[in-house]
Amino acid sequence: MNHFLFITHSTPLAKRTTLRNDLNKIYIKSLVSQTYKNFDVAILGDPFEVNDHRFHFFDLPDDKTKIHQNIQDILSSSRFQELLNKANYIVKLDDDDIISPYVLEKLKEFTGDVYFDEYHTFVDLTSGIITQQKRNWIASTCIHKKEHAFSSISDKSAINLLYSDHSKTWHEYYKDKIKVIAPKDHPVYLRVLSPTSITAGRLIQNDSKFDFDSIKQQYYEYLALFGNWNKCLNTDFDIYLPDLKNAWENFSQKNWENPILHRKEVSLVQRIKNKIKTILKRM
Repeated sequence: MNHFLFITHSTPLAKRTTLRNDLNKIYIKSLVSQTYKNFDVAILGDPFEVNDHRFHFFDLPDDKTKIHQNIQDILSSSRFQELLNKANYIVKLDDDDIISPYVLEKLKEFTGDVYFDEYHTFVDLTSGIITQQKRNWIASTCIHKKEHAFSSISDKSAINLLYSDHSKTWHEYYKDKIKVIAPKDHPVYLRVLSPTSITAGRLIQNDSKFDFDSIKQQYYEYLALFGNWNKCLNTDFDIYLPDLKNAWENFSQKNWENPILHRKEVSLVQRIKNKIKTILKRM
């Protein structure tokens, strides 16, 4: 039976908002709610509160100039190596994203090289809408066989495969290996999008009072990069919608009725432009 090791870089304390803390609690909930319990979690960076012996914390200084060396020091440490020796598969997961509660159960006897979503699943926190978009690259959260995750690659700017460009390098690396795509109705993970997301430009960076209407247009332009927001009927992540709803309402002091469903529709031409822009960014 497989043993899994999750690797998460925690948000530095100085950059955590109340929203990020609440999303972190949902991230923890999605892990401890796994129906298959044979896993560990390595947290790199500032600690957070969790009452589970499978979570292991490693100090990672918030120093961008030495980030690669500091990560390498952790990966080569005896404590980390002890966790790694038990693992068959590696999963890199952000501390505000949500892993499917059933995915490890499905893969407990998995023997492939990588397991990933072809249809990427996103939730907009301001509306609670979960959508799926087909992508031509492997999502940054997937399940790697251990020997591949820590393989050296030709890109010397990357520590190993796990820390390289998932949209390009991973495809080249796995092209002749056993790739298994997760069913569309049972994806690996849910990516949470909000105005505090780093990829959104951190439109809201702290807990100070803010006016959501003032950044709404910028945020909707960001959401448009992810395609047309058609709502999924049912997903494995619906059980987390009440928690996500409460997290946004507690932070924004606005109710759930600010959905992007009511935003001005993005034209087909604009959607194509946005998609081209996204592809060019990854080249």
